[in-house]
Formats: sequence, structure tokens, C-alpha cells
Amino acid sequence: MPTLRPDQLQVVRSVEAQFYYNNRRLCVQMPTGSGKTVVAAEITRRMGARRVLYVVPSEEIFNQTAEKLRAAGVYPTLLQAGSYPNLTSTRCLLAMSQTLSNRLQQGLFKTWLPDVVICDEAHRLIDQHARVLGAFGCASIALTATPVRLDGRSLSNLWPTLIEGPSVGQLQETGALVRDIRTLDLPLADLRKVRKRAGDYEAASLSAAYENSRAADLSALYYFHHARARKTLAFAPSRKVSETLAAALNTMGVRAAHLDAKTKTDEREETLQRLRSGDLDVITNCALFVEGVDVPEIDCVLVCTSTLSLTKWMQMCGRGTRAAKGKNDLLIIDHGFCTRRLGPVDCDRDWSLAGKPIPT
Repeated sequence: MPTLRPDQLQVVRSVEAQFYYNNRRLCVQMPTGSGKTVVAAEITRRMGARRVLYVVPSEEIFNQTAEKLRAAGVYPTLLQAGSYPNLTSTRCLLAMSQTLSNRLQQGLFKTWLPDVVICDEAHRLIDQHARVLGAFGCASIALTATPVRLDGRSLSNLWPTLIEGPSVGQLQETGALVRDIRTLDLPLADLRKVRKRAGDYEAASLSAAYENSRAADLSALYYFHHARARKTLAFAPSRKVSETLAAALNTMGVRAAHLDAKTKTDEREETLQRLRSGDLDVITNCALFVEGVDVPEIDCVLVCTSTLSLTKWMQMCGRGTRAAKGKNDLLIIDHGFCTRRLGPVDCDRDWSLAGKPIPT
């Protein structure tokens, strides 16, 4: 069973205190890399005989959560596509969000009702969460690094009590996150005419802006001169830009590989392992590793794209903020004006004001 850090234990105790005073809908904010799942697993363990429904949005997070729960001594029943488990003796049910929605309509929960629903990455799929909480009417804990949404909808409508965990700066001071985060602010594309949809840049328009500016070739040059030999995860706005960036890096002698949502799971895992072991320098990707990837060895995040979403920006940078043995710092190469628009990843933020940077 893992030993919790003092800051993690404080969050657990804050949740217990709010439940004691009958505040039953809580939103727990903790930065990427701070151990939200470890905290949630400990909260689940302490629930005793109460039935817990733990909801996650993706397969990567599903597998990591199952592992963390087992490490805490909680052995969940698994609900994912194609599974129809017997819930008779289940105390903790770990469910994929979409599968859960389907099973609600199919009557799986006629005889098993949760006492507490935990929603991971709660800023996502808010309508599904609302339906789940409406169906069960029980206590709930939302987990998120960024309790804000681009559409302006407030999580407080479902979870009115906010529990803020440690800031990125506090976690840097204790060594839980990498102590030194440096940013190279090097925009490459003209974003003024990029169309917007649902509050963020429209994918095809954003990709065209980066393709027309030859951003991938320029980004490869910047990497070669400023970040060579760093273990790097690169983000691109499209498959084409990601593949072009990987190809440009390889022509310079940098060992790079492209991955995207169509890449088979086994190949993804093999490629990530090559990055961990040092057999690969850079993984470029499109819409794949914004969340759910835990490779603490990453010491460079190359953002060859842009976003208006604070959540997406923090999640991308968060792939490299974890501390690791022999890791001295993190270099973020920002090719999309994100630092100027949304603030550095390690600045203090007021989450009651949509995560706005706190003036220093």
C-alpha cells in the first residue's frame, strides 16, 4: 500500500471533513502529476463498506486507475465495453463513462446502487456525469486538475464544494514535481484567421495554419538547437503535421516516431517504452497523449500546436512535470502563443476565478 505525501493526506482529510459536515458533492482540484488517482484510491479504501462507483473517460486512465486501486488494497469490479459483471458482492465498480451510460439504459443497476460516485477528469463529459448523478442521487466526488470548461459551464452546478489541493509551485518545492520548468516562447503560425468552434480552434483550420507556415520543419530545427537528446513528447494539430515533424527530426539524426489514435495499443506501449529506455528521443502525436500518459522521464514537451483551452494546455505540459531520478528540469517549447495567453504551467492560479494566474 503506497504511503501518501502530507499534501495528499491533507486532501483525503479535507474530503472526510466535508462528508462529516454533510457536504455530499465535492470537486477536488489537484495538478497533473500530483497523484489524484492515489488520493482517490485512498478515499475509496477508507469508505469501508460503502459502495463506490468510480467513473473514468478513457481506456488509458481506466487501466491506470485499476492498478492504483489494487495497490491501495481495493479490488474493483471492471465495467467496460463487452462486460456484464455480476454486481452482487461488488464494493467498488470501476466503469468507463460511455459503457456506464449504456448499462444504465439496459437495467444493470436495478439491484446495485452506489453510495458514492467518483468522476475522474470531471470537466469532461459533464452531461453524462449529470445523468449518472441524476440516476443515483448519491454523494459524489469530482476529480480534475482544471475545474473549468471552454463553454463556461460551471462544475459547481454538480459539485458546489471546491477542495483545492497543493499548487504546482508547492509541489515543486517538495520535489513531487520537477523543480525547474523553463519555457521557450517561439510561436510559428499566424493564428489570427484560424476559425473557432466550441470555444477552441477548429481542427482543420488550425492544421492548415501550421502546414502553411512550415511549422513542423522549423520546430525540428528549434528542437535540434535547444533540446537535442531530451526525452520529448511533441503535440501537433493534425496527423500530417505530426508525421512531418517526426520525418524532419529523423533527417537530422534525431530518433523520432509518430503516434496517433489509429495506432494499435501494443505499438503505442512499445514506442513509449523505447522513449523511457532511451532508444527513442521524440514521440510526436496528434490528439492522443493529452491525458493518461505517465512517463516521468519526459523532460521536454514540444507544443507544435495551439489551444484556447487552459485544460488542454495544462494537460499537455503536465506530461513532463513529474519528477524522476536524474531529471533536473523540464523544457517546454511553445509554438502556439499558449504561455502568453493562458499563463505558465507553474504559475499560481485562482481556480474560483476559472484558473486565472494570480499576479505576483
